[in-house]
Formats: sequence, C-alpha cells, structure tokens
Amino acid sequence: MISAIGCKARIYVKFDMEKQEWVFFKAGYYHEYRELTINAKCVIEDNDKVRIRPNKTFLALANEVGGPSNLGFSEKDLGNYITARL
Repeated sequence: MISAIGCKARIYVKFDMEKQEWVFFKAGYYHEYRELTINAKCVIEDNDKVRIRPNKTFLALANEVGGPSNLGFSEKDLGNYITARL
C-alpha cells in the first residue's frame, strides 16, 4: 500500500524475516522538493562574503534545526547555490 499525506520525504519499509519485524528507512527528500529557505540563503551569502567554508556554513545551519536531515537541502545544494551566484 502506498499513502501520501503531503510529506516531502521518501521512506522505505521492509520486513526483516530473521528478526520478524518491520524496518523503516528514511531516504531523504526528493530532488524536486529540496529548497534553500530565505534565511539559509542570507546566511550562506553572508558567510561566503567573509570566506567561511561551505561545509562550516552547512554544519551551522544543520545545528540550528537539530541536524542535517531537518534542513530540507543537502550540502551539495548549498555549494551549488554559491557557485550559481558567481
């Protein structure tokens, strides 16, 4: 059965025959739903101006929201945003 309720994440479910239990795997956001927020764009632009490395910016943004899985975009998306601005 497939069900959707507006969630922008993908999840996989399989039954582990050995343990006799269901196992859930969160696969992250579909590419078309990943998006940098206005706040994230401002932080990225400000940090880029003062030459703070993109990975440090990504970690700081992830820390604000409780981890990278809560951001809604990847570190690669952040790097692509910086490159596109040049």
